[in-house]
Amino acid sequence: MDLSIFASDKAGVDFGDPRQKWAYYIRNIGKLSESDVRRETGIFREFVNECRMSNLNETEMKEYKKSIMEYEDVQDACVAAKEDGFAEGKAEGRAEGLAEGEARGEARGEARGEAKKAREIAFELLKKKIPVEIISETTGLTEDEIRHLQCQ
Repeated sequence: MDLSIFASDKAGVDFGDPRQKWAYYIRNIGKLSESDVRRETGIFREFVNECRMSNLNETEMKEYKKSIMEYEDVQDACVAAKEDGFAEGKAEGRAEGLAEGEARGEARGEARGEAKKAREIAFELLKKKIPVEIISETTGLTEDEIRHLQCQ
């Protein structure tokens, strides 16, 4: 084991073994700068924070705990607002989708109704021996559609 890594001027060293990192932090906790700690995550950051908190007097500890509670309240409010926003957006999207779907359905229904009416008129005109070209111009149906009606 290379013991030189435990020298206090080794801030930011990439330790190969977590035990080496623990030993370094325990030995140098009082000398670590804010930038050393800021790079850390997980349990090592928690360790440094716990060490710092152990040096707080009663008033400072109360202020610290109060600030943590205020921070958590703000976080909770943000989460709630985000959830409300998602729910509202989802409801608006659903309402818009339903309205659009109904409009399309009505349009399709009207188009189907108009097409059915045109076929009925064309069928009646065919019975009266009106030429296919004239029926096509009158109803808007294609000549192929009209000939198909003739076969029925």
